[in-house]
Amino acid sequence: MGKSPTIEQMAAKEDAYRGYLNKLKSELAASAKTDTDALEGYIDAFYKKNNWDNVRWITGTNYDYMQKAEWSLANVKTIIDAIGKVVFGDTTGKLPDGVKAESDKDIGAALAAMGNEELYIASKVFDVLSGIVMSFGNSSSVSFSHVTKDEPIGNGFHLFAVVASDAYASHDFFNNEEIIEYLYAYEIRFSHKEADLEASTTLTKLYEDQITTFSLKVEQLLDQLTNGTITPEQYQSQTTIYNTLIEAAKVKLKELGGQ
Repeated sequence: MGKSPTIEQMAAKEDAYRGYLNKLKSELAASAKTDTDALEGYIDAFYKKNNWDNVRWITGTNYDYMQKAEWSLANVKTIIDAIGKVVFGDTTGKLPDGVKAESDKDIGAALAAMGNEELYIASKVFDVLSGIVMSFGNSSSVSFSHVTKDEPIGNGFHLFAVVASDAYASHDFFNNEEIIEYLYAYEIRFSHKEADLEASTTLTKLYEDQITTFSLKVEQLLDQLTNGTITPEQYQSQTTIYNTLIEAAKVKLKELGGQ
């Protein structure tokens, strides 16, 4: 999925660094295997319980690596942006490694009908994944954690995800600083019946709710900065992301005549 700049530079130069990161990847994959293996069954049970049709759209498994001092949400946003560019019309883009999109006439029609909703969905996916990451704690408190979560992301699309994290002490690499690793295994599916249930919610309200949610996240980050659970650098990087999303949603609202 992604690496912090320092890790990216080191891994590009030395086979030993790349080998070490591959070792971490294998260890976290093994620790999370029970959850990732169960994801497909979790999804099938969800649609069976609701008696909804469903079509698979996007599947992916990706990894983030960060040194403690560089802990941030930037890598999460990078992959969501990369997926969004391909799915929503940037034909020059490429899906990130480990991500696959399946074409289907129903999905194509749903995407074509979305209009300005693509920003909402991309931001919603980012919010869900980053929310899980934040729940694991800041850079000084990360240990093995894992969560399986599902959330509707609009217009009949639904996100299912397993996110796991762990911290590793690197005595021989990266200046003996701890490496934090995240695993994201996810699927996005589409259902006509779920879309019908969501049809009564206007796009204007979706963006208004999103602005409220992201504004609350910024307030929570300020509280965390005040009580010392995140550093000023972490606060700055994360609030920049959320404020950018808020401003983008406000632009869409104006286009829709909502504000």
